This record gives sequence, C-alpha cells and structure tokens, in this order.
Amino acid sequence: MKECTVENCSEPIKFKGLCAYHYYRNRTNGDAPLHPSKRHNALQVCEVLDCNNSVFATHLCGKHNRTFYRWKKNGEIFTVGEFVAKWANRRIKL
Repeated sequence: MKECTVENCSEPIKFKGLCAYHYYRNRTNGDAPLHPSKRHNALQVCEVLDCNNSVFATHLCGKHNRTFYRWKKNGEIFTVGEFVAKWANRRIKL
C-alpha cells in the first residue's frame, strides 16, 4: 500500500497522495506540507521590499497576497508590480 507523500508520514494514502489527516488539514487550514513538487514556493521570497516571508501565491507572502487582492477588488491596482510599487511608496510616506 502506498504511503502519504508528506515527509516522515507513513500513513496510507486516502486522497490525492495524502493520508486522511494531512488531506483534511490541508483542505481546512492550507498549512499541511504538500507534495515535494508543490513546495517550490517555500524557496522563493516575497517581492515586497524588506519582506523575507516565503511566497504564498502570485510572488507574494500570505499577508501581502491578501492585501493585493483587497486592493485589486477595490480597483486601486491591477498587477503585482503596481502593488509592490504602491506598497513601497506607502511605507516611505509613513
């Protein structure tokens, strides 16, 4: 029987290469370690100046990604590049 693809987990696979515990944790919290091929974002760093957090999505960490989509929804920005520039200007003015 195949084992869960999460490192150091020997439980049998239930869903999408994960054991029941890791599948449920990833589905509810989004924080279970995924397949090694999907962990490449952990090696990248957020594009925002002075932010050393690992990338969550769209070249941004979780905090900046949420802010990016909130600003995008309000029509203030349209691209990640605009967000990074606006965030840098916002931080300088403070």
